[in-house]
Amino acid sequence: MSPATKVLVANETGHTSNPGCRAVRRGVSRLLALSGVRGNATLPLGFWETHFAELAPPRETRLRRQEGKFSSGTEEPVSIDIARWRQTRNELSQRDIMFSKSLEAVDVLVVNGEGSLHHNLPRALALLAMMSAATAAGKSVALLNSTIQAMDPELMKEVLPSVRFCHVREKRTMQGVKEFQPAVFTAPDLAVLAMRLMPPPHRAKAHIDGKRILVSYGVLVNEKMLRSLLQAVTRCGLEPVYLSIGDGGETAVATKICEELDVPLIHAGEISLDRLLEVLGSSALAISGRHHINLFLMRCGVPIVSIPSNTWKLDATFELSGYPKVELSGTDGMEEAILGAYANRRTLGNSSEEGFQKCSSLMDELPERFRQWIC
Repeated sequence: MSPATKVLVANETGHTSNPGCRAVRRGVSRLLALSGVRGNATLPLGFWETHFAELAPPRETRLRRQEGKFSSGTEEPVSIDIARWRQTRNELSQRDIMFSKSLEAVDVLVVNGEGSLHHNLPRALALLAMMSAATAAGKSVALLNSTIQAMDPELMKEVLPSVRFCHVREKRTMQGVKEFQPAVFTAPDLAVLAMRLMPPPHRAKAHIDGKRILVSYGVLVNEKMLRSLLQAVTRCGLEPVYLSIGDGGETAVATKICEELDVPLIHAGEISLDRLLEVLGSSALAISGRHHINLFLMRCGVPIVSIPSNTWKLDATFELSGYPKVELSGTDGMEEAILGAYANRRTLGNSSEEGFQKCSSLMDELPERFRQWIC
């Protein structure tokens, strides 16, 4: 391959309102630009997804739920009907003219694995089908930016060995796939490649010592737990502000609870990434179940208290960055944990800033590896 290599990017997330998706799209563009790749074509978020909806296991198999606890993603995979997956893949690759023409015009399929390759979700099954179809068509396939969790192992063994370039965001995924994808390597989320070009806002002493606590629950938002969380922040003598990303039905739940409790609500999709950094940087502390928001918070040097998410990506990022994890697991001890983190906010804030710098340093390897591979 050479700098004239033509690339098709699947799972294009940059046109969504989600700030993390926008940052990742900037990261993908930056990665391609550093490798001399220009004018790449894209396939949108959710391409082929609906065709695999009936194959995906039910939602309850993906989540661990317990009264008074924040939900989290399961770690044990559920098997799917692989023969039916193959049939669907074959039918789509033969009849979808848009996909065939898009693939025919390029040399490489680059798949953004962000937020997709877990729990046999329809989007995960669709992306794997595209990767398999591209390989069958003689195209090179690069998988970027993935956390792979609770996927059917037989399906993984069928698709991943043929991937020519494989970047995952954390070590747990790498350990899970390296047996049949020996080229796999770990580097931080591609959003870091974009974020490190964004100067962090100045954090005034009034912000650091203020009472403003930014809360952003995540895709597993639950009305009862969100109410408990916001009430706990208020009982601590602090002032919650809610940041809604909008997926997983979050906006409807957050709007209802924030109106009920008179908590200010900010919609991330309505502000620029630079403005988002200012909003985050003006908080004394953040409580977040959002992977990319946590990276933005680290960029700003804001201390973080985490909430469990649908995959292990939050824990993995803290491990990679060296940030000392502070997590709320449920309603028990919630106020004590919040007050403890607030009292320790300066030390945690320094750790947050240092964590981003470590991620930024670790990110240097990815562009060089990708450039050498694609050139």
